[in-house]
Amino acid sequence: MQTLCDTVAQALRVPGDAMRDVLLAVPLPIARFLFLAIPAMLLLWALLMDPSRLRGQFSEHGRTVNLRPYILIALAIQIAIYTLL
Repeated sequence: MQTLCDTVAQALRVPGDAMRDVLLAVPLPIARFLFLAIPAMLLLWALLMDPSRLRGQFSEHGRTVNLRPYILIALAIQIAIYTLL
């Protein structure tokens, strides 16, 4: 079993090292921007989405709930936390 693990680890070492080198080449301000831009784009997408697509239905009660406020609050909190990091 150990031989199999060593073989797999050795096979993944080259692509793993290449991926690490590529990711280390990205400047930190760009990485931070992308880290904040993705939730911000999701927030904008949720704001612009058709309200009928943002409704969830509870099976036990049979009523629909507008999920937009919950989506916006969750993404806003995520953006705020990521901004502080």
